[in-house]
Amino acid sequence: MKYETYLRDELLKATHRWPMIFLFGILGSLVGFAAAYLWPSPYRATKELYIGIEVQNAMSDADVLRYSGVQYSNINDFKNWQMANLNTMITMQPVLEETLDILQEGDSYWQGVTWQELKEMLHVYWRNAGKWQLVAETQDALRAVQAVTAWESVVVQTAQRAIDAGLQALVHFKELNTLITEQREVETRLQKVESVYAALWSWQENLSTLPESAPLSETDRLSIWNLVLSIAMQGNPWETHLASFPQSSAPVSHYLQWIQEVKPVLEVEAFTLKSLIASLRQQQSEVEQAFSEASQQSLGLSASLRLEKVGDQPAQVRAVRPIGAMLLAGCTLGLLTWMFLWLIQTNLR
Repeated sequence: MKYETYLRDELLKATHRWPMIFLFGILGSLVGFAAAYLWPSPYRATKELYIGIEVQNAMSDADVLRYSGVQYSNINDFKNWQMANLNTMITMQPVLEETLDILQEGDSYWQGVTWQELKEMLHVYWRNAGKWQLVAETQDALRAVQAVTAWESVVVQTAQRAIDAGLQALVHFKELNTLITEQREVETRLQKVESVYAALWSWQENLSTLPESAPLSETDRLSIWNLVLSIAMQGNPWETHLASFPQSSAPVSHYLQWIQEVKPVLEVEAFTLKSLIASLRQQQSEVEQAFSEASQQSLGLSASLRLEKVGDQPAQVRAVRPIGAMLLAGCTLGLLTWMFLWLIQTNLR
């Protein structure tokens, strides 16, 4: 109780010395003002971008990315991968060099600035898809606005080119799938044609050992019929040859003649299929090249990504350390200094 009374009395005495408290506050404010003068605050100019992902289209890109060797377990991983790619693209050297070219064309001040120095001025702040902030910090408010405005323009244009390339990669990927499917179908057809041709050749050799006037057994006749029927297609010349297939009890010579007439048809089809396969492989190689180029130009950005400016308002610019804030900080520091000295003095009594 005695200590509390003593402390209350000391506080009461201190409040009657308010000029001293006021003086410490004034001195602290002057220190804050001096600090603001000696270490001028940089200016921060800010522009906002909207970043979004069309989830309904992301799965189309999933097949393309898996073909390219990119693996992810769910759509959230895909989103994070896109955000990381975009963050990397924004500060790439070509983007910064293009930004610097624009700045140098508009103001001679930037002639002596390198892209590395420009990179030190620029920052991007984001947490997720949605609003991203592009920020330029420099000692001159005008230069900060110039830098972030030019940077925003280049980022939007570069991203749009990359997204368009990603869309083109998706188109090429679908073309590639179509060509691969068609090629497999043609190769399967060729295998069947060559298999039937080899079987007919074998039948021809076997039938050549039999008397030409002897009738062919119904079992052998149906075997030859089913063999050719398995690859017969609608239209000439297959309809003509199927219609001329020897009837039951026809002699072996009729079957030999019929096989001799069918073999050239198979040879022509096999040659045509091989030519088609060669053409499909050439087309596939060209599309793969186009797909590879489009993928590289996409910079890893998906066709489902959306990047837009948030309005056409000028950049928001403010001082990082306003003078008012420095004065307030100095005043606070002065008052804390007075309180510290008062506590020491009180304890020494």
